[in-house]
Amino acid sequence: MCALHCCVCDVLRHRHLTWLRRRFPNQKVGLIWDMAPGHTDRRVMEHISKARLQGWLKVGLIPGGSTSITQPCDLVANAPLKKKMKCWHSRWKNQKLVDLQSSKGHVKLKLPRTELVRGSEEAIRDFNKAQMGKPTVRDCFNKCGLNPFNCDEELHDNHTKSFMQNRIHRSLLENQMAVDLK
Repeated sequence: MCALHCCVCDVLRHRHLTWLRRRFPNQKVGLIWDMAPGHTDRRVMEHISKARLQGWLKVGLIPGGSTSITQPCDLVANAPLKKKMKCWHSRWKNQKLVDLQSSKGHVKLKLPRTELVRGSEEAIRDFNKAQMGKPTVRDCFNKCGLNPFNCDEELHDNHTKSFMQNRIHRSLLENQMAVDLK
């Protein structure tokens, strides 16, 4: 089962990298990956090395133990997108209840997949529009030192060191890196 699962994951990662190449021909592509075993698998790394030599792919790996506090998309994109989706869902649900004008106390609503996709696309469009005026995602990648087109390790080191000044973040980092187990 495990070997089959790993094989399927490898196929999907290779398929994803191949899709990226076709989706963005004649362009450089940057990926920020955490240290998940599938991202650092020998075969995946060989594929990445070939793509780097061809000049179309840059991959930055987020150091182990720091994923939860240094992933730029978690820091600046996921929360606003979740908020937009929750607002959209609330509006959708309220509109459905108004449309039903049901006198029942409890109404179960079923959200059709097509409407969920439409709501997701709307949230992403709103987020992208906001990013055009204030590019917080790009700025966060740069601040964390994780811009794959400008790998400034000093920026990343400074960013990580700033967490060590805060007791909560220091505890989180030490726990994730198993400092006490040395």
